[in-house]
Amino acid sequence: MKRLPQDIIPPLTFLCILVTLCHCEETTEPLENVKIEILKVSENCKRTVKRGDMLKVNYKGYLENGKVFDDSEKQKEPFEFQVDGGTMIKGWQLGLKGACRGETRKLIIPPKYGFGEYGNPAGIPGNSILTYVIEIVSIEDGPEIPDTFSLIDANDDKRLSKEEVQIFFREQDKTIGASNHIESMNLMFMYEDIDKDGYISHFEFNGPKHVEL
Repeated sequence: MKRLPQDIIPPLTFLCILVTLCHCEETTEPLENVKIEILKVSENCKRTVKRGDMLKVNYKGYLENGKVFDDSEKQKEPFEFQVDGGTMIKGWQLGLKGACRGETRKLIIPPKYGFGEYGNPAGIPGNSILTYVIEIVSIEDGPEIPDTFSLIDANDDKRLSKEEVQIFFREQDKTIGASNHIESMNLMFMYEDIDKDGYISHFEFNGPKHVEL
């Protein structure tokens, strides 16, 4: 990951820990409530976006009132990220698969697949429906995606408890105090526990993970 839109990604989705890797099948996560409109069709589609690909894109992000809250043109070059690599909001990961190089899509993303009820300090209010216009500039093979979810899921029950997450943060950085581990855990649940049941499911988890079989 070379760079990120300034302060646009939820704090704990930057989690990228090196673990043992394996080959995985394509994800089958649902497109529930992410609306897709194709604004420009690719003239020569030889490859479509899939899990693990490295993408370069140009994009603009809009609030419901039409205000632009983020624009890749400010960076002077396309934005690069890995699909399902754990660095983007879930709405992007769900809405860009199947796109072709040269295609432009409009994604309308509900709060639960964007920044939730708390929003983001970079000008995104809580419970915002976001619209992104995204042009696919390039699609390349990416590195295999680590399985951070299973690393955290100590009891292998396919959901993450607050205790498991706190232990994980504590083990990753033993130099910071307990209050910091608790704060990190609370931030992660704030953004990723979509149904607010006190656990983060495999689907809800926005960090690196393998496909749930």
